[in-house]
Amino acid sequence: MGRRRQFQVEDRACRRPRAVTFILVVGSLACSAGKTPPNSTPGGSGGVSGGGGNSGLGGQPAPGQFMPAPAGLRRLTMVQYRNTIADLLGSGVTVSKDFEGDTALSGFASIGAARVSLSNQIIEEFETSALSLATQALSDPTKAAALVGCNPTAVTDDACTQAFIKKFGRRAWRRPLTDAEVTTYSGVAKTAQTTLKNYFSGLGYGLAGLLESPHFLYREEWGTADPANPNRMVFNDYELATRLSYFLWNSTPDDALLDAADAHQLTEGAGFGTQVQRLLKSPRAAIGAQNFFTEYYRLADLDSLPQLPSAFSQKTDTLGPAMREETLRFLTDIAITRDADYREIFDSPTTFVNAELAKLYGLPPVTGTDFVKTTLPDSGVRVGYLGQGSFLALNAHSNIGSPTYRGKFIREMLMCETIPPPPMNVPPLPDDSAAPVKQTMRQKLEIHRAMEPCKTCHTLMDPLGLAFENFDGIGAFRTTDAGQPIDVTGDLDGLAFNGPRELAKAMHDNPNVATCVARNLYRYVVGHVEVNSEEAAIQQLAQQFKDGKFQFSALLNGMVQNAAFTYAAPPSEDTGAGGAPGSGGSGGASGTGGAPVDAGPADVGRPDSGTVDGPVVPTGPISYAMHVAPIIANKCSPCHTTDAKAGLNFSYANLVTNSTVTNALTVACDWLTPPPKRVVPGDTDHSLLWVKLTFDGAITTHMCGDHMPLATSGKTVTTAELDIIQRWINQGAKP
Repeated sequence: MGRRRQFQVEDRACRRPRAVTFILVVGSLACSAGKTPPNSTPGGSGGVSGGGGNSGLGGQPAPGQFMPAPAGLRRLTMVQYRNTIADLLGSGVTVSKDFEGDTALSGFASIGAARVSLSNQIIEEFETSALSLATQALSDPTKAAALVGCNPTAVTDDACTQAFIKKFGRRAWRRPLTDAEVTTYSGVAKTAQTTLKNYFSGLGYGLAGLLESPHFLYREEWGTADPANPNRMVFNDYELATRLSYFLWNSTPDDALLDAADAHQLTEGAGFGTQVQRLLKSPRAAIGAQNFFTEYYRLADLDSLPQLPSAFSQKTDTLGPAMREETLRFLTDIAITRDADYREIFDSPTTFVNAELAKLYGLPPVTGTDFVKTTLPDSGVRVGYLGQGSFLALNAHSNIGSPTYRGKFIREMLMCETIPPPPMNVPPLPDDSAAPVKQTMRQKLEIHRAMEPCKTCHTLMDPLGLAFENFDGIGAFRTTDAGQPIDVTGDLDGLAFNGPRELAKAMHDNPNVATCVARNLYRYVVGHVEVNSEEAAIQQLAQQFKDGKFQFSALLNGMVQNAAFTYAAPPSEDTGAGGAPGSGGSGGASGTGGAPVDAGPADVGRPDSGTVDGPVVPTGPISYAMHVAPIIANKCSPCHTTDAKAGLNFSYANLVTNSTVTNALTVACDWLTPPPKRVVPGDTDHSLLWVKLTFDGAITTHMCGDHMPLATSGKTVTTAELDIIQRWINQGAKP
């Protein structure tokens, strides 16, 4: 099952008829190429050792000892795809906007690209795109000749075609093509040229084949066996070139980097450091950093703010994008342009605004359409990133602000703490719409925090979020709530503060914040949430960040010097792109549901922060109440309600002992592809739960074993969560 998952794009592409018969040659090549990763090692217990797993590591490391996670494949994100096409074909080509979106896991599309398999829809989209791009690139004779680099002497010109396939293929696939690959793609082009009686039209099919190949769409970073350590793999020159370029530029390696790889300069001598500094000094490094900022701070969500114009008169279609641009310019100024202390993001008195934002923030008017750097008033409460609309408006409801969302974002995204999902049947906040005297949000949340089991989590979130009650749901300043003066006092883990400025100072000085930045950069680069054996690498990265006076350049240099950038564990049986076990299904929707409740019905369907890829797998005994129930509540409750579908109410007794968990449709199912075990009523090893969470086969009936949660729910069970559930089952499914 693991190998099928790894190259699912190839298998599906091979089964699909193609309109042009000679393209089938390329499809057949893709289906037969690279089925088995080099030096792969059979996996262990079959099913949970994907990007976040820890099997195949040769035993548990000693405390504090780094041991990498398994290597695997990662599909290009859509941003990387567009950047790469622009670098390969130039700015004159247009990539379609009609692509299925990336799936962000743990807040990052880079993790989703390593974990979510391709849907049939996006496979078709990649094929259509490849043919369209090839046509655009070669339809103009002058541009075509410049791209190809030689002048064909006839309708077919083998020497010219092979030279182009070699040169372009090396850039597109990020490594030299083998002789067999050159022969195959040149042959496709020649067949098309002969059929169409046109050199460039026929060459377009060879070009399209290169752009549709898994060798282009996926980053092949397997590594080769490390002679110094049999429990790990070491990345070769071309894999390191790919990792460097997509990390620092978010695009394909240029010729200079590939030339260095050809000469083995990235694995020998000082060539690696030389290339790192060359890439960092390029203006393109800012683009790479901005992609990290965009994903980390959820800035892409600003394109579709949910705020209602009826509730916020300043809401326009351009306001969200303006907020995104403000934060990107702000972060770039601190981290790249000035390379200042990154913690300035909390207490910086400056920001970048256009006319629309200046009006929203109550600043002096800005003329023109561009953004200008401005200093915020010393007497105001707006300061740093947490005073910007990108934070305030994203973490709000459609009609009011949300202290709970804002506090949750700070805890999870900025401090890397885990806030458990809310339990089922949490009552909404008190409704005082008909009351003669209204309550403030602080007063309502005090009532909410008095309830069990809400108290524990809301005590962590609400005091932080209430510091921003001077800002409404769109980020505009206000002085009262429900006709009463606003109280913005609170505490951060026992440290009292009064208002956003004092909270900003506390965040600036909190050591967990800097470590959290390092942790998220690590996840972004390696494409998975760390396992226990990687914690030492993250702590080392955080220390280098601190030693480098918290400059972002120190963090970038520390990451490329980190052992995790160079080494990986041997791939396990189920390691691979597009479907680490349990991630199955097609992408598209980022996480929804599971958000904390603080305003009743307005919470329905709101995206959660998606910041943490489930809990880190504990080393001790697993219990249902402490470890499994939160996962099921977060990933299953959005669709299943108490005593509803499949007889589940998610109590321990019902889930484990009630035979109605195995329903009639599942029992009668004619499996197209057998699950790990046939599901029968009262199955003592709870295989129904396991099949529902991991099985990714093509099943015709929804309740006939289809992977749960459905991919469209956006609540995909992560590898870390599957590790916990599997260990719980293996330990006897104790309550």
